Amino acid sequence: MKGNLTYYFIVNPLIIFLVYALSPILFDKEVYTSMKDAFGILTFYVVSL
Repeated sequence: MKGNLTYYFIVNPLIIFLVYALSPILFDKEVYTSMKDAFGILTFYVVSL
């Protein structure tokens, strides 16, 4: 159970953040919109918990 909590609170947001931080490199998008989306998704993820 403790491992699952560690996964949901630490690993999952890190994976989401890395995916959205690297998306402009992978898909040739603008960096600032990607970072704003990443922070928005992270805040939504934390609030939804």
